[in-house]
Amino acid sequence: MNIIKRIIQNVFRYRLTACFFIIGQLIMYVTIFGALGIYNKAYQKEADRLAALYKNRIEMSVVSLNKSDILSACTDGVTEGNIRAKKVGLYYTERKSSTVAPEIILAANEELPYVMESGRLPGTSEEDYGKRLVALGRSQYRYAYEENGKHYVTFENETYEVTGVIGNEGSDYSDNMIVFDNRCLGDNVRKAVNELKEYTIMIDSNTTELNDTYEKVYNNAALDIPIAPSDTVRNYIDFLERNRKEWGGMAKNTFIDNADQATITEFAKYKREHHECLYIFNNAYKKVTIIDRINLQLGWMSFNDEKGKEPSYYVVDTCTNYIGELQVYSWLEDKDCEPEDGNDHMVNSTQYGWIPYRDKVGVENRE
Repeated sequence: MNIIKRIIQNVFRYRLTACFFIIGQLIMYVTIFGALGIYNKAYQKEADRLAALYKNRIEMSVVSLNKSDILSACTDGVTEGNIRAKKVGLYYTERKSSTVAPEIILAANEELPYVMESGRLPGTSEEDYGKRLVALGRSQYRYAYEENGKHYVTFENETYEVTGVIGNEGSDYSDNMIVFDNRCLGDNVRKAVNELKEYTIMIDSNTTELNDTYEKVYNNAALDIPIAPSDTVRNYIDFLERNRKEWGGMAKNTFIDNADQATITEFAKYKREHHECLYIFNNAYKKVTIIDRINLQLGWMSFNDEKGKEPSYYVVDTCTNYIGELQVYSWLEDKDCEPEDGNDHMVNSTQYGWIPYRDKVGVENRE
């Protein structure tokens, strides 16, 4: 009996060892395949992100100052690249919350960067125009309800038919996207967008070099609601930031016409409330006479190819308003060597920028 007992104990011991070995192997395989699955998903997500990038991009922060159709106005004069409005806050009824996920296609002049799991983007057919349509990422699509074989969602109390699902099974990069087309919007959504105080406009292209606009001119006479001094602060800082990123250098000291004390007061208030702001807003120095400014600038702009002399003052060709003023800025007919008091808003603004550094412009350092 003892021999039989020992045999049984040995068999069960080896079986128990084998069971633990098999369980250990299964845990190892699950861990390895789980890690590989996470890696593959992360890899695909990064691949989707890279595929969505463009070679050329202009990003603009739009501050809406009136209730007109800003979305349509954003495409005026732009015939290249794709134009999209992003960070557009809308109320999503099925989610019972507002979301900034929506983006609106304003113009599509080349292939759009969306990967479709099924269906299509709104606005890809002329039959879509005038209808309320939307494409949703996979996570957003879960909130859609079905009716008569079609799926719908509600934004700003308007029903939108879902034309397609954005994304793919191996990545969650596009899962939260909500994509509209400007030609397939209802009145409520369009009104809600036009009432937004701020959102982002993206101009992207893989085929064309996009020229950014480095000057921004606002004219209260052309606006339904004039720009307030507080609006000017935000517009000016956006302008400074846009050029800092583009040119790779920071214009820390900035100069403002000291005749506009209301605006200067708003800048001082902004600095008090935003300690992270690195820009210094100075009163413009005006003691250099206008004739001296003109002579300095003419000297810096002069050049001689034969002698190898290059100008020390350049104007970027996208500064169309400034170039226009330089072409018409003239002298008073009844006074000698006195410039006219007009066509000089951009002329003066650029002078305020270089006057404090006039002793450095055109100086050639020789070792």
